[in-house]
Amino acid sequence: MLIDAHDIYTIRLDQFEGPLDLLLHLIERAELDITTIALAHVADQYLRYVRAMTDRNAGQMSSFVFVASRLLVMKSRAILPQTPTSASEPDESVDLVRQLREYQQFKEAAAFLRVRDQMGLQHFAKAPSLPNTSVASMPLRMTLDDLLGVWQMRMKLVDDPAPTIPLPAPKILTVGDVVTSIRERFLRMPRFSFLELLPRSQPTRVDVVVSLWAVLEMIKRRVIVAHQDDIFGPITIEQAADIPTTLQIED
Repeated sequence: MLIDAHDIYTIRLDQFEGPLDLLLHLIERAELDITTIALAHVADQYLRYVRAMTDRNAGQMSSFVFVASRLLVMKSRAILPQTPTSASEPDESVDLVRQLREYQQFKEAAAFLRVRDQMGLQHFAKAPSLPNTSVASMPLRMTLDDLLGVWQMRMKLVDDPAPTIPLPAPKILTVGDVVTSIRERFLRMPRFSFLELLPRSQPTRVDVVVSLWAVLEMIKRRVIVAHQDDIFGPITIEQAADIPTTLQIED
């Protein structure tokens, strides 16, 4: 799929939050899967958009230019004959594909939660009132963007798994499972981080959405509190009241 000069000016460049957002837009518009070949395919389009950016400062532009340089390397490798590389040499194309797939997952998760919030949770039953406790509620000093930012940083430290044998399909996590896990953790420790709550070293998009949804619902019911000391820092969950074994949160 080619792009002409008119396409550059029909897109509002300031609507993209960062280089991955722009790159994902180009991939989706071309109706391609996120692969190394697809990234090389849209490299020229990405460069045209970057050249048209005039309203961003040097700090913002540096991230766009950095991704552009990686795309150029990928495109050159796709065109030129390949040469043997050292096993220790990092494969930037694989890393960029992984980051873009993770960004797509979290963007979809944020959109899902935003729609649920706009709907006012109309299809959830009203939670029973809980007795007042002596524990003072702590304000939730974080946003969905903060949670997604922390998780993206965490995922950069995790290598892609390379299973050698077929694995059974993972169990689908439910909100009830997360509530039970939180209750059992508080029996062993007074506090823990949100990342420790996730059930797998490579959690799926459903795992992240369900776990986050359960935490937000329990904060709303004043049985737990969450706080974050630094922007993009770890999110700590603490118990604010006894969690009834009969506590029910619909999926």
